[in-house]
Formats: sequence, structure tokens, C-alpha cells
Amino acid sequence: MMVLLKQLLWQLARIVIPLVPIIGYEIALKVQVFPVFWPPLGPFDKYGIPLAMAIIAIIGWALPGRFKRKRAQEWGLNVSIGLAIFACILYSIACIAYVRSVNPPDVGTQYRSIGTQRSDEILKKFPGRSDEELLEIVGLEEKDIRRIWNSGSVTLARSGLFISYFFALAFSNLAIGLHLRQLSDRHLRAIP
Repeated sequence: MMVLLKQLLWQLARIVIPLVPIIGYEIALKVQVFPVFWPPLGPFDKYGIPLAMAIIAIIGWALPGRFKRKRAQEWGLNVSIGLAIFACILYSIACIAYVRSVNPPDVGTQYRSIGTQRSDEILKKFPGRSDEELLEIVGLEEKDIRRIWNSGSVTLARSGLFISYFFALAFSNLAIGLHLRQLSDRHLRAIP
């Protein structure tokens, strides 16, 4: 009975993890908290969310079946846990480097992803200003962000945010799928 309860809880986790992008996005829209559950990607949000959800679900449900032997399952579980932790660390670093909060009046805290390199125009007009000050002065819209930072550097920073976020969830879901496979294999061997 306990094994079935464990399997049910792990299955629930395997269902919830692919939903984290949409849940995180909705939370970010309603509650102004640091974007842990979905990075601010600008216009890529509408394509990134369903893409991430679908691929994370496929990885968690389809890939564990490719690990047939017990040793391969154990190896895959250990590697996927390690890669999930590594991706979480990379995502944390990317958030610190490329996500800024701004407090415009009457709106509350807003989070925006920025680029890696400021444009020449901004370097000349506003030397020595912080990222947050530039966002407050120039604006929070996508066109403003791409005016402050070179467009390619914004795309690069957002790609880093998305890829590290995606891999953290994908490897977590793979680890859960492999753990479930081990639980079910143990349960089947225990049945006389």
C-alpha cells in the first residue's frame, strides 16, 4: 500500500513539473515576486511556455523507458539529478545577471530581463547609470529594453535564462520518471 502511495505522489510530481512554466507565468502576472518559476522573456513568453511544457512532459514520460537495465536506470537517475542541480545553479546565476526589478509609480515591482551589452546611444547619453535607473528613465517596454541594450545581447541573455530554466525542469522530470521506473520494478519483483 505504501509503495502505491509513493508511486502516486511521484506520478503527481511528474504531472506538475511540466505545468510549472504556465503556473509560474500566471503567478508572475498576479504577484510581483522574483521570477523563480518563469523568467521574464518578453515576447518569447507566448511561445516558450507551451514549448517548454510539451518537451518537459515528453522527457519525463518517454525517456525513462529507454533505460532498460537497473544499472542504466541508476546511472541515468544520478546523472539527471546532477544535471538538474547544475541547471538550477546556472539559472540562479542567469537571474542574478540578467533580471532586474523596477518600481514604477502606481504599478508596483516589475521584473524585466536585460541584455549583456548596452547600446552606444545609451552609453553616451547616460554614462554610469545602473540598469534599474536606465529602465526607469527609458522605459519597460520591449522596444525600450532593446534600445538600452543591443538586441543581440538581449536575445542571448534571454536564451541563457530559458535554456537553464528548461534544463532544470527537464532533468528534474527525467529523474522523477527514472525513480518511478525503479519503484515499479522493485514493486513487481516483490510480488510473488
